[in-house]
Amino acid sequence: MQDTLLRLCASTALVGALAFPAGAQQIINLEEVTFSASLVPVESDRTGVSVLILERSDIERTSELQINAILARLPGVTMTQRGPVGTSGNIRIRGVDERYFPVFINGINMSDPSELQGQFSFSGLTSSAMSRLEILKGSQSALFGANAIAGVVNLTMGEIPEEIGSLTTLGAEFGSFNTRRLSLSFGQRFERGEIALTAERVLSDGFSAAEENDGNTEADGFRTTILSLRARHELTDAVAIGASAFYQDSYNEFDASGGPGGDDPDRFGLSERYGVRGFVEFSTGAVDHEISVERSETRRSDPNAPAFFTTTDFKGRRTSLSYKGGVEISPQSAVSFGAQYIRENYAAFRPCRERFSGSVTRRSVFGEYRVAPRETVDVSLSARYERDSRFGGKATGRAALAWRPDQFTVVRASAATGFRAPSANELFGPFGANPDLDPETSRSFDLGIERRFGALTAEAGVFRTDITDLIGFDGGYVQVPGRSRLQGVELSARYEISDALTLTSAFTYTDSRTAAGDPVGNVPKRDFAAGVDWEIFEGLRNSTTLAASSRRFGFGGSSIQGFAVVNTTFRYDLTEQAELSLRIENLFDRQYQTVAGFGTSDRAFYLGVASRF
Repeated sequence: MQDTLLRLCASTALVGALAFPAGAQQIINLEEVTFSASLVPVESDRTGVSVLILERSDIERTSELQINAILARLPGVTMTQRGPVGTSGNIRIRGVDERYFPVFINGINMSDPSELQGQFSFSGLTSSAMSRLEILKGSQSALFGANAIAGVVNLTMGEIPEEIGSLTTLGAEFGSFNTRRLSLSFGQRFERGEIALTAERVLSDGFSAAEENDGNTEADGFRTTILSLRARHELTDAVAIGASAFYQDSYNEFDASGGPGGDDPDRFGLSERYGVRGFVEFSTGAVDHEISVERSETRRSDPNAPAFFTTTDFKGRRTSLSYKGGVEISPQSAVSFGAQYIRENYAAFRPCRERFSGSVTRRSVFGEYRVAPRETVDVSLSARYERDSRFGGKATGRAALAWRPDQFTVVRASAATGFRAPSANELFGPFGANPDLDPETSRSFDLGIERRFGALTAEAGVFRTDITDLIGFDGGYVQVPGRSRLQGVELSARYEISDALTLTSAFTYTDSRTAAGDPVGNVPKRDFAAGVDWEIFEGLRNSTTLAASSRRFGFGGSSIQGFAVVNTTFRYDLTEQAELSLRIENLFDRQYQTVAGFGTSDRAFYLGVASRF
């Protein structure tokens, strides 16, 4: 049934993308800029790599609280969740998980060196303060170094007005599972600078992480505080300084296993993570420079872990120093170049008794050449040489092309290589460590086209990522010999029927297999999302989203049924500066899972109020 629904939805999306006439055409917006697809900001239609961008208005329309759920509405992105908000939540880009892409928040790399596979945890990261989300797809080690095999996620917090002045946003939401959310955001643009400050507090009693329908009744609660800062000031016409920061403190209850008997009333986790970054930008003649220093740290603990656990506390820290320069060779070409030093420290221990610790350093040099041989063509060539203190040197590269055959069309193509060094836990940690692991390497290719037919914008693309010597888990971390392959098709469309009604859709088909032919765990073959945003009457809007996924195979051979779930949000303007909202998750109260044995929310209601001034 679910597969039939997905095929129908995909066919509808494709027909909608191709069948509308090309009347009343509009020029593709040249002002949207991507910050992660190049070493310098570039207009999105001039990059040959696949990048997805959500602005604040798009984030609000998703009707989602958690960032991983918002990202899962995009083509090529899927999610899993082991229970309510605050429990372990993951996303995959084109079938590969967080260990294969770094996550930046306000320009700070927040991936955790002490995590099982060095990934960023989306657990408890909520959306109130997010102003922009970017996902860069494909192997990007040439730009971002080790671990950027699947892409890059770039998150920006805090809104800053486009004109000189200030913008303050206050929000509160209350609802099911005794969930309470408070948020504050302040942004100010000055004549020579800008600043954004945000604060968010979320509390929830939650529901059982282990599936309630299997007899688990103990609820798993959550609370978190999130703070962020980003600022920039131009001292002179040639010199600017800036800083950014991120902080999150969380408490979450969870169940160590799913299915019958999964309740574990004494299990809870504590985590604290922060990141700070400072930079200076200056010009010397024709060359622009940026020097930045960065520090991030994550501390996690599981105080009531069972006695057979060898560790209860983890700490990961990253310090980096970077230089980046750029020069315009001609109106049609430019070069960017730089160097970076990164030191990562990790430790896992019981209180007063350290179990393992260590550090790794990475030194790299990199460069990018961008040229427009014709007015309608942009080409970029990128390369990096990175030396890892454990595994030696590695060179990676990327080539990308963007071609605009007419003012309504963009064709993109890219090819790249990447690598990922084994994490500290994979090599030395307490959970199945294997010191004989080698780095994983990758090759990725994608080809896509974006076309605007009047009010309809449609995109279609194919992708493939090959990972050699993939690190898997079979009672311990093991090297999977040969080449694992993840390939597929992405389709998306946006149709602005009128000022009052917009339709969106996204479909992904992913064929993911190891070198032995086995499917990669928790990757659905077909994934579909659709949305309707409409103004019912002046002052009242509704955003409704559908997320559907085909059957997927979990770890250990478990099978997870496909599902389709609908969320909806109504917003009513109380005044010009204040609005009332009603958000309904799982509108039709579907019973489904994204990880075998772990539950998802029943129908839930949330009432909110927000003010912007």
